[in-house]
Amino acid sequence: MMQRDMGADAGRGRNGRTFDEHVCANRETVARLHHVCTFANQLFGTEHAFIAIAGDCRGPARILPLTDCCSFPLHLPDLPDEDLVVMLDRTGRSEGFDAEARGFLAGACLQEPDGHRFGMFWIADPAARDTFSPSDARNLRAVARIAADHLLAERERQLERMPAIFARATDQALLCLSEDGEIAFANDAALQLFGFRREDLLGQPCDILIPARLLTEHYLHGMILAAGAGGHPVERPRIETLACRSDGSEFPIAVTFSVWKEQGKVWNSCIIDDLSDRRTAEPEVVHLIHQDRLTGLFNRDRFESLVQEHCRQQNAGALIILELAGIGAIGEQMGPSLSDTLLVHAANRIRLCLPSGAQAARLGLDQFAILLPAPLDAAGLQDIVDTLLEALQPPFEIHHQRLQVTCALGHAEAGPELAADDLLGRADYALSHARLLERTAAVGFDTRLQTEACHSRAAHNDIVRALRQGEFVLQYQPQVNLEDDSLCGMEALIRWQHPVRGLLPPAEFLPALERSTLSIEVGWWVLGEAVRQMGEWAAAGLPRVKMSVNLFPLQLRSPDFVEAVSRLLAQHGVEARFLELEITETAALTDGDQSLRLISALREIGVGIAFDDFGTGYASLGTLQHYPITTLKIDRGFVRDLLTRQRDAAITRALIMLSRDIGVTTIAEGIETIEQELTLKMMGCDCGQGYLFGRSMPASDIAGLLARLPSRLAAPAMRAG
Repeated sequence: MMQRDMGADAGRGRNGRTFDEHVCANRETVARLHHVCTFANQLFGTEHAFIAIAGDCRGPARILPLTDCCSFPLHLPDLPDEDLVVMLDRTGRSEGFDAEARGFLAGACLQEPDGHRFGMFWIADPAARDTFSPSDARNLRAVARIAADHLLAERERQLERMPAIFARATDQALLCLSEDGEIAFANDAALQLFGFRREDLLGQPCDILIPARLLTEHYLHGMILAAGAGGHPVERPRIETLACRSDGSEFPIAVTFSVWKEQGKVWNSCIIDDLSDRRTAEPEVVHLIHQDRLTGLFNRDRFESLVQEHCRQQNAGALIILELAGIGAIGEQMGPSLSDTLLVHAANRIRLCLPSGAQAARLGLDQFAILLPAPLDAAGLQDIVDTLLEALQPPFEIHHQRLQVTCALGHAEAGPELAADDLLGRADYALSHARLLERTAAVGFDTRLQTEACHSRAAHNDIVRALRQGEFVLQYQPQVNLEDDSLCGMEALIRWQHPVRGLLPPAEFLPALERSTLSIEVGWWVLGEAVRQMGEWAAAGLPRVKMSVNLFPLQLRSPDFVEAVSRLLAQHGVEARFLELEITETAALTDGDQSLRLISALREIGVGIAFDDFGTGYASLGTLQHYPITTLKIDRGFVRDLLTRQRDAAITRALIMLSRDIGVTTIAEGIETIEQELTLKMMGCDCGQGYLFGRSMPASDIAGLLARLPSRLAAPAMRAG
């Protein structure tokens, strides 16, 4: 106990304020507290007794007016450090008190069972006193404990009633969740929205309201924890995602979170808005059309729009593009369901790493992008990059499988004069350099890459000019049947007739072209020119042989590709069985299911499919059985050392034997010597291609070769139909 007189420091005073109505809404509780105050007045011989509740641990008092104290000036100190305060004589003026505030004032703290102080029980009288005995102090503390017990009991009852009171006051769907994410309360609007009965919903994990493909790593509960972990204020109180009803149907929702801590427990409430009816009325709302169906992140179109808007406003910030290596191989070896689940796991880990205001998207099979709109210094950006790499490093536990992936990450900073395409290009260019490190790594766009990018842009402009001015030409390299040395086909090869540098070989421009979106346009020109040339030879009465045409990786993603090939063949009167499209194994497996569907559709219309450079990527021999290919091209690297390296000879022999078993034609590239030809022939290889049989040559020379063939049609050298 600490006794004070008017001359003592009473601390800062605060005008009393009426205590929250909901605490004293129960008449029975108010009556009980009124009796406690009346008893205190009688016990201590005072005119006034009242309760003050602190706004926080030392905040301003809020007065619970349980007795008539209107004539008493309620000018009180903050919640004191002592559990008992006594002011025997308040005559005069002191900091925090008016001159009129005279007489006796004493108070005892109101405490929770754990010792937390939440208010004071005060007694007061206009007349000053000489003493306040130890017995009086014990009695005042006892009265304060009785008042605290009543207040705490009422608060517990109010906590139980508050969800129901709020639920009746709103027509929005409301869920209350326990700390571990179980549904503890659902109002009628929530039951109607999701189509559940109350008994089927309560006690269930909140994840049952999210589509199964988004369930990994506790999607919704994870969002709550990310928004306000441990009861801290919510940083991102609203997210938009997909939900599912009891019948399994999906619909878009917006979830507003409220996370708080009460009595050592974390509570979560979710107010849920159904966005289904707002798709056309409110275009700014993120709908399914803007979402990646698998992960719930933005899709490529929406993300590129966000980047364009960001750059138009000349905002600072940064762009991150990251790529997970091996997703295609996992889907190939373990099935698409497992790889899809892995992608959702990865998306959730990425989502939980994002700072407030960041936007994330899935750009393709294994690529994600993040737009950081806030200005960042180098250290801040590096922290975010490190956090992402660390989050993606641990193995993924999926269906009792431990799956490890590596991540390549490229990032670039936005600038006042930087266009959206340039920002995206810089981040993608940095990503391409991170890939070269062949491990989890991050590369930022810097001055060195700036110089390289300038060269790349110059090459891009040269390619555009070459395409517009017809500088690209096709040459054709013969493919020979090793059994009888007859011409069985040819490969169309692009060359660049540069106005200054002369005829350029592919190595001079193909690497830059493959990384550019121009590869789609150039690829269509090559395919169109090759088919046109086939039609011209056929119209001239020349025998027809198979024509192989290389596809760029980006062409595999072209919409309506198969339909366009069909139209092209029909336009020039070429039978589909005489066209073979070459795809690298890496490009095929990178695009996963999409490339498999494309290859299958091409085979259905009769077009042949060749895997080019097989054995140089990460495909397994089992891949040959999965994809409906017609031809396997053995890479020149194996052929070159066929006679000197036993390993290369063993791999080549195995590829030929497996291809024969599954009915696939083999073509060995890079044959330059008779010894190589004879060795491959003894191994059972079907066809060969290389300088031994002829270099690439213009169409006029090929026409001469065709003219010397028998007049009958030359059937394509492929076993598979």
